[in-house]
Amino acid sequence: MNETKNFNVFIFLSTLARTIIDCYIPVILYNKGLEIRGILFFILLNYSITFLVNVPLGMIGKRITFKWAVIVSSLFIGVSYYFLLALELNVLNLFIFTLTHAISTNIYWLSRHYYALEILPKKDLADDVGKIIIFSTLAIIPVSYVGALMMNNLEIKYILIIIISLCIVSIFPLFKIKEDRKYIEEKLNDIEFPRRSVFFMIMAQFRMISRYLFPLFIFIYIKGNYEFIGLFNIVMGIASTIFVYFFAKRMDKKKKDYLFLSGILGFLVYILKLNIVDTSIVLFVAFVEGLADKMYEVAFNRNLYALGHHYNGVSYSVVMEGLQNISRVVITLFFVFVLSDLKSVLYISSFMLLVTGAIGFDDGEGGY
Repeated sequence: MNETKNFNVFIFLSTLARTIIDCYIPVILYNKGLEIRGILFFILLNYSITFLVNVPLGMIGKRITFKWAVIVSSLFIGVSYYFLLALELNVLNLFIFTLTHAISTNIYWLSRHYYALEILPKKDLADDVGKIIIFSTLAIIPVSYVGALMMNNLEIKYILIIIISLCIVSIFPLFKIKEDRKYIEEKLNDIEFPRRSVFFMIMAQFRMISRYLFPLFIFIYIKGNYEFIGLFNIVMGIASTIFVYFFAKRMDKKKKDYLFLSGILGFLVYILKLNIVDTSIVLFVAFVEGLADKMYEVAFNRNLYALGHHYNGVSYSVVMEGLQNISRVVITLFFVFVLSDLKSVLYISSFMLLVTGAIGFDDGEGGY
């Protein structure tokens, strides 16, 4: 099995483990009595901690290898979910949940970006990025619904055992990937991204926040159970898998990133999602979103990794994650203290898809 296939197996297994609970976190907090502003404050705290630990965890991963860093972080995710699911909601428990979740999530994404840069080619990489997204989506399709069934039918200790076990098993394929230990001595503050790419990465974080909150919108305004959220993800995932398989190849062939087009389509789909309450039509919109949103995601990730090939992988991953997380902090601050209505947050995020599409992305010399 080559390195790309090993990496995709890691993507599949790790997404299985993380999605069981992660896609329901805002809904779980809401059901425990946290209001919308409180959930936004949790998101703010989560991104703030993630930003603060980003550089130290990147350096730890660099020293002990990211394989071992992810294994250690698997224990953090178990602790995190225990405080979320098993204990009552109070300030201390919420902080411990947020801290452990932020550490685990940051290590996971630093590692995922780093290993992607290790194994992806420098040119014509949209097809390989598409395969990564397909493996993520193939994991999300069953597990988002299975997660709902598990929370409704299993004791918490069994849920935690399953998640931690999957997290640890998911790391095994990474040991078959050769990790370059001859890191370039490059200071983080020496990395300069193209200005257009910086603006794009900042504005694109509105989309990430809205994706995190949309399950809560479904729960409050469309159908208040976990199973329907899982069903929505299944329909969107099926459409995504089919679309990405064919679209990514076309992106390499045509040498276009389609960000402007996908920004427009994404905006239109988000507006539909926010104004339809009939469950059958909502599921149809989920199918359409699977097409439009994944066009955007393939283009975004293809550009991120194409730009990353101009730098040392560790430094790029740390700086890129840091930029995105501080952007999420600033955006969420605005939502917490100025505009905490859930629909308004999602409408603004929808509009920002248009903005990012218009800004575009500069992936450096030799890009599209």
